[in-house]
Amino acid sequence: NSALPGQYLRHVTWFNDPLEMLLYLSAHELRHLWQFEHPKKIKQIRQLLRIDDEADADFHALRLLSRYRQNSTDFVDSEHAQ
Repeated sequence: NSALPGQYLRHVTWFNDPLEMLLYLSAHELRHLWQFEHPKKIKQIRQLLRIDDEADADFHALRLLSRYRQNSTDFVDSEHAQ
């Protein structure tokens, strides 16, 4: 998306390997699906944090990437336990 500064990833992070990039991109796009399914919640988030849908998706993806980086071996198991 050339309309966004920094284009699609907006230079928000770096990736140590292709798996991290896949995780980030997947989490970002899945957040858009969540936004579509929860319009009232995303409206509240946008108003509270004064961000757009893209920034919300970026923050969500960064949170997941951070959790993955903290302990990648337990990441999948902890996601299923919730």
